[in-house]
Amino acid sequence: MLFRNLTMLLLGSLTASFVQAKIMDDDINLIMDDDINLVCDYYLIAVTTTFAQDLDNRLSDRNQHKADITYDVVKLVEGQLAPRLKPQDRGSITDTEIAVNTSFGGYIEINRQSGVAVVTPPWVDIDKPPRLTRHSCTSHSREALDNIITRHNRSAIKESKSDRKF
Repeated sequence: MLFRNLTMLLLGSLTASFVQAKIMDDDINLIMDDDINLVCDYYLIAVTTTFAQDLDNRLSDRNQHKADITYDVVKLVEGQLAPRLKPQDRGSITDTEIAVNTSFGGYIEINRQSGVAVVTPPWVDIDKPPRLTRHSCTSHSREALDNIITRHNRSAIKESKSDRKF
């Protein structure tokens, strides 16, 4: 009898936590029901959450204005093969922006209202300010991003073959 009462109390408190977290997250639009896949000119960005991150985002009070994410960024460079998107880097997202570091150096901040990404390249010369670039982002499916990478890689292979003598 005591075990059953404790079990019911535990289940009730967990349910209340989920409901409270859902209400808070709905107010600031942080629950990621779907992944975010963006094309920002020649930058492809995939944002998702792991099961553990999703659970922590729903239950933690510290995540009322920020949620943990897993992401990957691929930069398409003419004549070079691009890797597949494999979200493995950890970061965070707010209701107004997504901010990520890139594996090739630099930093990208994406305004979620305007859809504009500001890219800060890695510091090359400490005496000169970084040259920021702005890119318009559009949302696509993950399949669309994979198709963009496939087409890019096909053209990169064709270009490399045309330089060969035999």
